[in-house]
Amino acid sequence: MKRILIILTLFFSFLSCKKEKSEESAKLQITKSNDMNINSIDTIKKIVEQQVLHGYAVKEAGLDMQSDYDYKKEDYEIIRQLSIDILKSYNYRVLNDENFQNKVFRIFDFKDIQKDINFLVEFACPLKKTKYQLDVNYTVSNNNPLFIDSKNKIILEALYAPQLINYKTDYPDIYNKEEKIEKSKSVNGQSFDIIKWKEIPNLDEQRKKNVQTLVARNLYLFNDSRAHFKWLIVNDAIFMRSLVTTFGYYDDKELLKWGGGDKTEFTNQNIEEANKIIYNKKCDGKIVFDQQLLNILVEDEAKATQFYDFVRYYYIDWLLSDKSIELNFSQKAEIIARIHSFIYKYAKDYRTVDFMGKFAEYNDSDNKYSKEFKLKNYYNIPEFEKQWKQAKIDGDGISLPGEE
Repeated sequence: MKRILIILTLFFSFLSCKKEKSEESAKLQITKSNDMNINSIDTIKKIVEQQVLHGYAVKEAGLDMQSDYDYKKEDYEIIRQLSIDILKSYNYRVLNDENFQNKVFRIFDFKDIQKDINFLVEFACPLKKTKYQLDVNYTVSNNNPLFIDSKNKIILEALYAPQLINYKTDYPDIYNKEEKIEKSKSVNGQSFDIIKWKEIPNLDEQRKKNVQTLVARNLYLFNDSRAHFKWLIVNDAIFMRSLVTTFGYYDDKELLKWGGGDKTEFTNQNIEEANKIIYNKKCDGKIVFDQQLLNILVEDEAKATQFYDFVRYYYIDWLLSDKSIELNFSQKAEIIARIHSFIYKYAKDYRTVDFMGKFAEYNDSDNKYSKEFKLKNYYNIPEFEKQWKQAKIDGDGISLPGEE
């Protein structure tokens, strides 16, 4: 999908995967515009006509198509108003300020919400993982950025009007004008074909999907609709999995089971993906270990066995290697402690000497993990202190001074 000129070179895992939407080289910049009454019917029609008559994209011979449309704040405001109207028609229940902000914080771990300001969720965190404020003369990223609209208590994408409304039936005069626009234009001596909106294959189906996605995301996230959850995991899987893997949203057990257990293969070839659901690193540098996922894995013996073998033969080695550069020693120690304790408690035919005992023998001869665990009060994990001390006996037999 054609979208926005990037000032910072960024990559967003869940949005950038929409490759089917971004085959064109997308360049679109939000620029300063004059104040106008966005709620005016005439204004909406004016923007729709402006977008349609400009064309969907231009294409130079031998090159990919790209948009040269100057996307302004008023274009976004029109899409916001259309989105609000669509959601109202589906009986969307608008939350109050406190409940909306609480939801956004719990789902996206984002608490810097200000009234009447819209944010692009480009990454999970500010700074290294940046959220950008949409403002006049402001450049945002590509691939349909996701905005949190704190004034109207919704999330939406900065689409174009033809991607949300049927302009052919709503504005037949605009459609007739589109028929008459030239099929090509010349810029600085270069000839470009003009790709009209009416020429986009399956535009009706795309528009229907965009409306369904807008409605389903908002009703699921903010109105707790389980029916729309079912639709989303089938039709908006990248976004839904990103709630777990990118934002660390663990409150919905069914989502966690689908996005974590069911959709993840715990194999040596899939360590990076598996790692995304084992823990989530928050914006303040803290890690959140997905204990809920482990509890869900217990319910599926085959998946649990796959996870145990994955941890035993591959994951711990990965954590201890230089490949896990995102984590410091303390964070790795916590993950190791929580995984070991979980497996100690739930794995069938488990012997401490085969797993936790061997880890103690080969990796804690200098008691660096023992000291870290004790310093962190064994992370308040029930029985872990007892489990670890037994593992030390079963493994290398070297205990901390005074704990022999």
